[in-house]
Amino acid sequence: MNIFKQIKRYNTMKYITNMRYKVMEEITDNLGKVVEEEDKIICYVDKNKCISKNSECTVYCYGIEKIDWRRRLADLYNLNKRICYVFEGVNTRRQELCIIGFDCDIVIKNCNIDWRLSGLVTNGRCTIDNLTSDTFFCTNFIAAKELIIKNINNKKINISSSCPDVEYIADKIEVIDSNIGDVNKKVKILFRAYDDMNIVNSNIIGEQIKFDAKKINVDENSSLVATEKVSLLTDEFNSINIDSPMILLNEEKIPNNRGKVLFRKPTSLLEQKRLELINLLWAIKNKCIMRNLKEGLRSGYNLDHQSVSKSLNRK
Repeated sequence: MNIFKQIKRYNTMKYITNMRYKVMEEITDNLGKVVEEEDKIICYVDKNKCISKNSECTVYCYGIEKIDWRRRLADLYNLNKRICYVFEGVNTRRQELCIIGFDCDIVIKNCNIDWRLSGLVTNGRCTIDNLTSDTFFCTNFIAAKELIIKNINNKKINISSSCPDVEYIADKIEVIDSNIGDVNKKVKILFRAYDDMNIVNSNIIGEQIKFDAKKINVDENSSLVATEKVSLLTDEFNSINIDSPMILLNEEKIPNNRGKVLFRKPTSLLEQKRLELINLLWAIKNKCIMRNLKEGLRSGYNLDHQSVSKSLNRK
């Protein structure tokens, strides 16, 4: 009798296990293999789901929290957990890959994106790890609650001039062991963090670089390099290695002709007065340039409208 009970219990547990797996596949839209962990469900997205006959492929990733039928199904089988979608080893050819996430986490790891990664939006954590490209690549827009970028090497990525504006937006941003941008192309890079931004052992390179965050932490092994300007909008930051002819701190212009400098926040009254003087001299210089330009144009206009003989007589 005990043997029959054990067999029945085993079959029941096997049935429940199989049903739980089918439910996990269902709530992840059968995007790939699913694995249940203690605190989350991981979906390893099938590479074929990222390939389309068209020039663009969009993959939608859903969580459980805000979709009724998913939540009810998950509750029924005790699967109401955070879902993490993992895109690993994806190789695209002449195609734009667009990823949209709802109430979930996304990991993009060891992928070769041959064309473009765009529209990566999720209200969870997004991790981009070791992304490469054989031809050219760009990320137009990435937004997440928490954004982690690591092991991105610019030597392995050719940024396209067709998408010069690159935006990364999140509550918290971390860039680790990465080189982002290209000094030889007119790339404008924006990092906006509503809380903290941490740059570790990384270089951000472009024509214009803008950091907008409540607090900016850049370690001594990192730098910002811009051919035109670096703009910092922040309440708090540590010393930053910056190489740019123009630095803007909360819209205050600070010309820089010394190349790479260790930029610090003015703390003393003397430093603040120095900054005010620099901005005043910069404004005077611009006014002088504009005045000389107007005078030159006016003189050229008068000369063009005088007769040749009158102009020779004046000389």
